[in-house]
Amino acid sequence: MNKMSMATKAGIGQKLPRCRIQVHGEGPRHARIMLVGEAPGREEVEQRRPFVGRAGRFLDKVLDAAGIDRRKCYVTNVVKFRPTRVVQIAAPAKSRGAIRLRIARAAALVKLQDRPPTDAELAACAPVLKREILRVRPRLIVLLGATALRALVGPEERLAEVRGRLLKRGKLLFLPTYHPAAAMRNRKIRAKFVEDIRSAAKLQVLKHSARYRNA
Repeated sequence: MNKMSMATKAGIGQKLPRCRIQVHGEGPRHARIMLVGEAPGREEVEQRRPFVGRAGRFLDKVLDAAGIDRRKCYVTNVVKFRPTRVVQIAAPAKSRGAIRLRIARAAALVKLQDRPPTDAELAACAPVLKREILRVRPRLIVLLGATALRALVGPEERLAEVRGRLLKRGKLLFLPTYHPAAAMRNRKIRAKFVEDIRSAAKLQVLKHSARYRNA
Protein backbone atom coordinates (compact mmCIF):
# COMPACT_ATOMS: atom_id res chain seq x y z
CA MET A 1 0.00 0.00 0.00
CA ASN A 2 1.31 3.37 -0.98
CA LYS A 3 1.09 5.23 2.31
CA MET A 4 2.29 8.71 2.99
CA SER A 5 3.06 10.87 6.00
CA MET A 6 2.77 14.57 5.36
CA ALA A 7 5.61 15.17 7.80
CA THR A 8 8.01 13.79 5.22
CA LYS A 9 6.51 15.25 2.07
CA ALA A 10 8.15 18.34 0.61
CA GLY A 11 8.67 20.09 3.94
CA ILE A 12 4.93 20.48 4.26
CA GLY A 13 4.98 21.15 7.99
CA GLN A 14 7.83 23.62 8.08
CA LYS A 15 5.64 26.63 8.88
CA LEU A 16 4.01 25.03 11.92
CA PRO A 17 5.23 25.91 15.44
CA ARG A 18 8.49 24.04 15.98
CA CYS A 19 8.07 24.06 19.75
CA ARG A 20 5.11 21.66 19.50
CA ILE A 21 5.14 18.04 18.43
CA GLN A 22 3.40 17.70 15.08
CA VAL A 23 1.02 14.86 14.29
CA HIS A 24 0.47 14.59 10.56
CA GLY A 25 -2.04 12.60 8.57
CA GLU A 26 -1.56 9.03 7.46
CA GLY A 27 -3.08 6.70 4.91
CA PRO A 28 -2.98 5.71 1.24
CA ARG A 29 -1.91 8.35 -1.27
CA HIS A 30 -5.19 8.05 -3.22
CA ALA A 31 -7.67 7.07 -0.52
CA ARG A 32 -11.33 7.29 -1.47
CA ILE A 33 -12.28 8.57 1.99
CA MET A 34 -10.51 11.23 4.03
CA LEU A 35 -11.40 11.59 7.70
CA VAL A 36 -10.67 15.02 9.18
CA GLY A 37 -10.87 15.71 12.91
CA GLU A 38 -10.03 18.70 15.08
CA ALA A 39 -6.58 18.18 16.62
CA PRO A 40 -4.44 15.46 18.21
CA GLY A 41 -4.74 14.65 21.89
CA ARG A 42 -2.23 13.33 24.42
CA GLU A 43 -2.03 9.79 23.08
CA GLU A 44 -1.79 11.01 19.50
CA VAL A 45 1.14 13.22 20.43
CA GLU A 46 2.84 10.34 22.25
CA GLN A 47 2.51 8.03 19.25
CA ARG A 48 2.64 10.79 16.63
CA ARG A 49 -0.33 9.27 14.84
CA PRO A 50 -3.86 10.67 14.41
CA PHE A 51 -6.86 9.12 16.20
CA VAL A 52 -5.14 6.48 18.33
CA GLY A 53 -6.63 7.49 21.70
CA ARG A 54 -10.04 6.55 23.13
CA ALA A 55 -11.93 8.49 20.47
CA GLY A 56 -9.77 6.92 17.79
CA ARG A 57 -10.42 3.41 19.03
CA PHE A 58 -14.14 4.14 19.10
CA LEU A 59 -13.90 5.50 15.56
CA ASP A 60 -12.13 2.31 14.45
CA LYS A 61 -14.97 0.17 15.82
CA VAL A 62 -17.64 2.24 14.07
CA LEU A 63 -15.70 2.20 10.80
CA ASP A 64 -15.22 -1.55 11.03
CA ALA A 65 -18.93 -2.14 11.77
CA ALA A 66 -19.81 -0.04 8.70
CA GLY A 67 -17.47 -2.05 6.51
CA ILE A 68 -14.84 0.68 6.14
CA ASP A 69 -11.21 -0.37 6.43
CA ARG A 70 -9.40 2.43 8.25
CA ARG A 71 -6.16 1.35 6.58
CA LYS A 72 -7.70 2.37 3.26
CA CYS A 73 -8.73 5.82 4.54
CA TYR A 74 -6.58 8.91 4.90
CA VAL A 75 -6.88 10.11 8.50
CA THR A 76 -5.83 13.58 9.62
CA ASN A 77 -6.76 16.63 11.68
CA VAL A 78 -7.27 20.30 10.92
CA VAL A 79 -4.64 21.30 13.49
CA LYS A 80 -1.43 19.27 13.50
CA PHE A 81 -0.38 19.88 17.12
CA ARG A 82 -2.16 19.53 20.45
CA PRO A 83 -3.85 22.76 21.63
CA THR A 84 -3.71 22.82 25.43
CA ARG A 85 -4.25 24.94 28.51
CA VAL A 86 -2.57 24.54 31.88
CA VAL A 87 -4.93 23.76 34.76
CA GLN A 88 -4.30 23.15 38.46
CA ILE A 89 -5.38 19.69 39.52
CA ALA A 90 -5.00 19.80 43.35
CA ALA A 91 -3.52 21.62 46.31
CA PRO A 92 -0.22 20.24 47.71
CA ALA A 93 -0.85 17.30 50.02
CA LYS A 94 0.53 17.62 53.53
CA SER A 95 3.40 15.29 54.35
CA ARG A 96 5.54 14.63 57.37
CA GLY A 97 8.79 16.47 57.65
CA ALA A 98 9.82 19.86 56.34
CA ILE A 99 11.81 18.44 53.43
CA ARG A 100 8.98 16.25 52.15
CA LEU A 101 6.59 19.17 52.51
CA ARG A 102 8.83 21.44 50.45
CA ILE A 103 9.15 18.73 47.78
CA ALA A 104 5.38 18.32 47.66
CA ARG A 105 4.86 22.05 47.30
CA ALA A 106 7.49 22.27 44.61
CA ALA A 107 5.94 19.44 42.60
CA ALA A 108 4.06 20.44 39.46
CA LEU A 109 0.42 20.14 40.52
CA VAL A 110 -0.85 21.07 37.11
CA LYS A 111 -1.76 19.21 33.95
CA LEU A 112 -2.29 20.00 30.30
CA GLN A 113 -5.92 20.03 29.27
CA ASP A 114 -7.15 19.93 25.67
CA ARG A 115 -8.90 23.03 24.37
CA PRO A 116 -10.44 24.10 21.06
CA PRO A 117 -7.90 25.52 18.60
CA THR A 118 -7.82 29.27 18.10
CA ASP A 119 -8.46 31.01 14.78
CA ALA A 120 -4.72 31.72 14.55
CA GLU A 121 -3.91 28.02 15.01
CA LEU A 122 -6.47 27.05 12.37
CA ALA A 123 -4.97 29.57 9.97
CA ALA A 124 -1.43 28.32 10.63
CA CYS A 125 -2.40 24.74 9.75
CA ALA A 126 -4.75 25.51 6.85
CA PRO A 127 -2.04 25.31 4.13
CA VAL A 128 -0.96 21.88 5.41
CA LEU A 129 -4.49 20.51 5.27
CA LYS A 130 -5.01 21.98 1.82
CA ARG A 131 -1.86 20.25 0.60
CA GLU A 132 -3.05 16.95 2.05
CA ILE A 133 -6.35 17.22 0.18
CA LEU A 134 -4.61 18.11 -3.08
CA ARG A 135 -2.27 15.14 -2.76
CA VAL A 136 -4.87 12.55 -1.77
CA ARG A 137 -7.80 13.84 -3.87
CA PRO A 138 -10.41 11.81 -1.96
CA ARG A 139 -13.87 11.15 -3.33
CA LEU A 140 -15.39 11.96 0.05
CA ILE A 141 -14.16 14.00 3.02
CA VAL A 142 -15.84 13.08 6.31
CA LEU A 143 -15.74 16.07 8.65
CA LEU A 144 -15.50 14.87 12.24
CA GLY A 145 -16.89 17.72 14.33
CA ALA A 146 -17.64 21.42 14.16
CA THR A 147 -14.01 22.54 13.89
CA ALA A 148 -13.42 20.50 10.74
CA LEU A 149 -16.70 21.79 9.30
CA ARG A 150 -15.75 25.40 10.02
CA ALA A 151 -12.26 24.99 8.61
CA LEU A 152 -13.17 23.31 5.34
CA VAL A 153 -16.74 24.43 4.59
CA GLY A 154 -17.06 27.74 6.42
CA PRO A 155 -18.28 29.31 9.67
CA GLU A 156 -21.75 29.94 8.25
CA GLU A 157 -22.72 26.27 8.52
CA ARG A 158 -23.91 24.80 11.83
CA LEU A 159 -23.10 21.16 12.48
CA ALA A 160 -26.52 20.34 13.96
CA GLU A 161 -28.16 21.59 10.76
CA VAL A 162 -25.94 19.95 8.14
CA ARG A 163 -24.68 16.72 9.73
CA GLY A 164 -25.41 13.71 7.60
CA ARG A 165 -25.94 15.85 4.49
CA LEU A 166 -23.58 15.94 1.55
CA LEU A 167 -22.12 19.36 0.85
CA LYS A 168 -20.24 20.23 -2.30
CA ARG A 169 -17.63 22.97 -2.45
CA GLY A 170 -16.03 23.18 -5.86
CA LYS A 171 -14.87 19.67 -6.71
CA LEU A 172 -14.85 18.54 -3.07
CA LEU A 173 -17.62 16.49 -1.49
CA PHE A 174 -18.03 16.72 2.29
CA LEU A 175 -20.06 14.69 4.77
CA PRO A 176 -20.23 16.48 8.15
CA THR A 177 -20.82 14.44 11.29
CA TYR A 178 -20.04 14.58 14.99
CA HIS A 179 -16.60 14.08 16.47
CA PRO A 180 -16.12 10.54 17.81
CA ALA A 181 -15.29 11.92 21.27
CA ALA A 182 -18.72 13.60 21.39
CA ALA A 183 -20.40 10.44 20.08
CA MET A 184 -18.79 8.43 22.88
CA ARG A 185 -20.28 10.66 25.56
CA ASN A 186 -23.80 11.14 24.16
CA ARG A 187 -26.00 8.22 23.11
CA LYS A 188 -28.26 10.33 20.90
CA ILE A 189 -25.26 11.74 19.08
CA ARG A 190 -23.71 8.27 18.91
CA ALA A 191 -26.64 6.86 16.94
CA LYS A 192 -26.44 9.70 14.42
CA PHE A 193 -22.66 9.34 14.16
CA VAL A 194 -22.98 5.62 13.40
CA GLU A 195 -25.64 6.41 10.81
CA ASP A 196 -23.38 8.97 9.11
CA ILE A 197 -20.41 6.60 8.96
CA ARG A 198 -22.66 3.98 7.39
CA SER A 199 -23.66 6.57 4.81
CA ALA A 200 -19.99 7.24 4.11
CA ALA A 201 -19.48 3.52 3.52
CA LYS A 202 -22.18 3.54 0.86
CA LEU A 203 -20.93 6.74 -0.72
CA GLN A 204 -17.28 5.71 -0.99
CA VAL A 205 -18.00 3.86 -4.21
CA LEU A 206 -20.00 6.68 -5.76
CA LYS A 207 -18.69 9.62 -7.75
CA HIS A 208 -21.88 11.67 -7.64
CA SER A 209 -25.04 11.86 -5.56
CA ALA A 210 -28.26 13.81 -5.85
CA ARG A 211 -28.33 14.42 -2.08
CA TYR A 212 -25.71 17.13 -1.93
CA ARG A 213 -26.43 20.78 -2.45
CA ASN A 214 -24.12 23.12 -4.30
CA ALA A 215 -22.30 25.96 -2.58
